Amino acid sequence: MFAFAVGFLGFCLTGLAHYSCSMLDPEQPPETTGFVITGLLVLAGIVLLGHYLTARVTLGPDAIEVKTLWTTKRMDFSRIRGWREYETTDSDGVKTRYIELESLDHHQPALKFQDIYNFDANFDGWLRSLPKLGR
Repeated sequence: MFAFAVGFLGFCLTGLAHYSCSMLDPEQPPETTGFVITGLLVLAGIVLLGHYLTARVTLGPDAIEVKTLWTTKRMDFSRIRGWREYETTDSDGVKTRYIELESLDHHQPALKFQDIYNFDANFDGWLRSLPKLGR
């Protein structure tokens, strides 16, 4: 996903450079619509890249944290009932795997994150030590 974000941003920056150069040519009419749309795509690419550069799953001394560009979610180890793993498929057939940590407190939402991170052996061992719940 990181490679996609970098490629998308590079592609959009190329388009922005094209429209910028064409706007400087006095013999051509300015293509402001293309420039604005490409600029918005560059902004989306920067946000996407920022998300993947900041997304982290961290095991602390007493809790797990899932941080993204937008949010930080935390669950104390003592509040985890168990975990499950599941997969969703979108309309294009692309599958996404998720890990969900369920809380002992039914009022607290489950802590969900995509299985796209490079988990180390410590995380895998910790996760496997928790009770695995059915779907």
